[in-house]
Amino acid sequence: MKRAFFRSIVPNLILSLLVACSGNDAGRAFEVSGWFPNWSTIDGGQTVVIEGRDLDSVVKVRFGSHARTIVEKTIDRLTVTTPAVPEGGLADLVLESKSHTYTAPGAWRFLGRILDYQPVTTLSVDDLRPLTVRSLLTGQTRSDGGSYYWIAAAEGLFRIVPDDSGRFRIETVAPGDFAGLAAGDFDGDGTLDRLELAATGDATIVWNSENPPQSVTAPETLAGLAWVKPMDCNGDGADDLIAGLITTTAAKPLRIFTGSPDGQFTDRTPEAFPLEGPSLYGVAAADFDADMDTDLFLTTPQGPRLFLNDGNCAFLEAAVAALPRETAIFTTQPVAVDLDGDTRMDLVIPDALRTRLWYQRADGAFEDQSLTRLGTVSSVSVQIADPDGDSRPDLFLTRTDGRLIYLRNDPDGRFYDYTASAWHPVPTSGALFSPLDGADGPPAWWFFPATGYPAVYVHQSQTDDFDGDGVSDTLDNCPELSNPNQENTDWMHFSCANAASCAARTGCALHLGTDSAYLFCETPRTFGEARSFCETLQARLVIIGSEAENAFLVAHMVGSAFIGMSDLETEGTFLWIDSTTPTWTPWAEGEPNDSGGIEDCGGLYADSGLWNDFDCDTPRAFWCESGFVSAFDRGNACDNCPDLSNPDQLDSDEDGLGDACDTEGK
Repeated sequence: MKRAFFRSIVPNLILSLLVACSGNDAGRAFEVSGWFPNWSTIDGGQTVVIEGRDLDSVVKVRFGSHARTIVEKTIDRLTVTTPAVPEGGLADLVLESKSHTYTAPGAWRFLGRILDYQPVTTLSVDDLRPLTVRSLLTGQTRSDGGSYYWIAAAEGLFRIVPDDSGRFRIETVAPGDFAGLAAGDFDGDGTLDRLELAATGDATIVWNSENPPQSVTAPETLAGLAWVKPMDCNGDGADDLIAGLITTTAAKPLRIFTGSPDGQFTDRTPEAFPLEGPSLYGVAAADFDADMDTDLFLTTPQGPRLFLNDGNCAFLEAAVAALPRETAIFTTQPVAVDLDGDTRMDLVIPDALRTRLWYQRADGAFEDQSLTRLGTVSSVSVQIADPDGDSRPDLFLTRTDGRLIYLRNDPDGRFYDYTASAWHPVPTSGALFSPLDGADGPPAWWFFPATGYPAVYVHQSQTDDFDGDGVSDTLDNCPELSNPNQENTDWMHFSCANAASCAARTGCALHLGTDSAYLFCETPRTFGEARSFCETLQARLVIIGSEAENAFLVAHMVGSAFIGMSDLETEGTFLWIDSTTPTWTPWAEGEPNDSGGIEDCGGLYADSGLWNDFDCDTPRAFWCESGFVSAFDRGNACDNCPDLSNPDQLDSDEDGLGDACDTEGK
């Protein structure tokens, strides 16, 4: 909040009210002459002083419907603390004596909470894994009212589930390459169904039904789609779909599909757009003309266009004067939202040069108020949320470099940049991020880079910060040593943030499976050397448990490679390196044959996917495996083995180098 704003509203609202109550308590009338301050955050706890005459007769003070205990009372002064409330806005200030009530209508303003978001990734996430994320979805709810968080990624379909302790776990729902997700009530039964879009463009709908539960339909018409969005096109209470087709061009041909309770969809594009089937970069679906029908605002190669729905899923383009004169061609995804609380839908349009804020006037036309309310702020994507709880939508923009910009919608109607004050440190999103509601208060936020590990941020209430680095002691991975960037290399698999860092650090190629991370190392090593190499990375030679896992490895290798199997303990009995017996063994014909009496170590061929026994001392490529299990470890600044995970931080010889990486001092 700008200090100038507070300096301006405080004296204006501290009025010389001198309102006298006509009655008498204990023989005295009381008067109210003013109070200071006249605002508080929704978190409450702020001290308020009310001044007047004969105030010792007052027995209750209320802020709206919230009564507060009087902390201190004298004849001319009352001291109270403000309550915590669920959302911001104006409230009446009410004083009560035994026989009289004084009310100052709308005199108290509850402002949004002061945010302090800090990263808690390693503290709060189980089974953390790097992902190549394509789409996020928070639409479907759990039985307890919270939200599931769905992730469509190149590595599969995943679900993030919060537990009662505030931790999150990542669950694998299905393997495969997924391009998108959408939630909608496609059969009109009052519950949200889930649409899963494969990278091939084929859609599958998981129906949220009771009989049978979670049935699955793959409508034949929903194929070749680049993206989908739910909308009720014809007002029948069941969600239809607006979609873009897969093409080599950035602008996608638009399609409208109407659904039916039996799970089938019909392509209504010719009826919906009788004059043309437009191509588009992005779409915002909302009721722009207040007639209870869903309209469409499109960003297209011809410029921004507004299409109004006639109620029967047929769209006619609005007059040119309905939109501001604009020469720019927007190639981004617009968002429709009521920015100013007048019940009319406004538009936010990301743009690499200048984000646009188009406010809808009473006559239905839009007016560009970007410069007066926002200024010149560039972006490539936008999301809307209200983490400060003041009932005004805030803007979360992603810059071209992937950095977050948090713009708070202040009471004066302008958007101010609160990024540096609310996020410590400022996250990089890669244009994919989303809030996940959990317990009461601001939501947790997940940020996903293009590839690599997600970052999780949560709001922290007032806490200690011993080392003064801006990270609260409850979250700081080095609470006694300043490290504002919170770098922590060894909580990542193989101590690699992504494939590039793995290649630089290990010389191997990182590949992410459904339940494990793998390194394919082409530099030849003997079986013993390969095993030791994997263990130095706190991993192991791969243990293959299924045909699907075997196929995944074969698809990402060349030649032949050692796997974590041998009969070195008992000739003829092949065991995995954890001493377990293989349950699935696709040996090549006639193998294992212990040719020459020296073949005791298992491996696989890239061309056939079959296994063979190899000479353990003949160097060859190999596979390392790391399971998706994470444990909290200290940050690099205070970790005695920053490149190896050692949560216990044992240092037997007290030389400052942990036992995990001290080859001489253990």
